[in-house]
Amino acid sequence: NNFSYEENGIMKISTDIIVPDHLVNILIGRKGENVRAIMSKTGSSINFSKEYNDDCKINTNNGIGRICNLKGTPAQNAMAMQMISEMIIKYEPSKTGSRREK
Repeated sequence: NNFSYEENGIMKISTDIIVPDHLVNILIGRKGENVRAIMSKTGSSINFSKEYNDDCKINTNNGIGRICNLKGTPAQNAMAMQMISEMIIKYEPSKTGSRREK
């Protein structure tokens, strides 16, 4: 889902992406350090759906996913999506069950 809005004269968009439920804690990081670093580097605001809310969990071909909402300019959100994707690739278990090493 995407929608655009204006904030302080700047056109921004809100974008929902689906991330693997089992990686949300890694993406957030200890005391939020990973997600704060992504927000700081990109300028995009990032929020994950609450794990206790079953309505926010989505069944995908790859298992259960959670909604991750990004709010920022298109460039900010694109950079945040890239950083999140790189973390997912780094920590997603491979077919053999071990982490991929980069």
